[in-house]
Amino acid sequence: MKALKYLFSIFAAACTLGAQTAKSPELALGDIVKFGDKSYMVVFNFDNYPKYEEFQRNTLIMKNTNAAILDLIDKIGKESDPVAKTNLERQLKQFQDEFDINDKTMQRGYNFSSKRNYMLMFLKTNICIPISKEEFSQFQFKSGEKINPLDIVSKDGAHYMRKTSIDGFSENTQFQKVLRDSLTYRSELAQLRKRLDNNSNLKEVSEISEKIAELEKALKQSEQELFTKYGLKG
Repeated sequence: MKALKYLFSIFAAACTLGAQTAKSPELALGDIVKFGDKSYMVVFNFDNYPKYEEFQRNTLIMKNTNAAILDLIDKIGKESDPVAKTNLERQLKQFQDEFDINDKTMQRGYNFSSKRNYMLMFLKTNICIPISKEEFSQFQFKSGEKINPLDIVSKDGAHYMRKTSIDGFSENTQFQKVLRDSLTYRSELAQLRKRLDNNSNLKEVSEISEKIAELEKALKQSEQELFTKYGLKG
């Protein structure tokens, strides 16, 4: 097997993350889904978040192994010392074997192959708010609002209450876009504000300030949509 086949554009994609709802019935394996002018076949359903987390960890391991393989191939091509080259080739073989094992495991576990492109589809998102230990023990917020035990989600020793759910592919796609835009605006604003610090170039200060004003307006609109549609505060 040639390491050059390990081109990981596939990590922009995956399979499906879903739950059965009135708006988005559960997709069965083998179902064909249209997305734009392309068609995709469902190869796996993540019916709970821990499964999805495990999948993400496994794909990250494969991505890192692939990076090590490509790095070793580059080093081998540049190495002139025979002994050093042999050692590098031995390391390369170990990483290739490790990658092959993980690739086969992913095929068995998720119908996932490193040689294929995939698309990740979110069909259901649960929006949760944190609950303190005291609130969890009493099933009641400090405000007096009761907490339905069935709406509680526990993870890594922390507790959360499911506030609302977003059902359907198009609805989740829109939510992911608005959330991603908001995070992007925040990141860009932080970088621009750093550039303003101790900047004595008046032209640059003016241009940066103008860009900051534009981003602040966009961020305000994005966060207003997050609050109005999903109850999320920035």
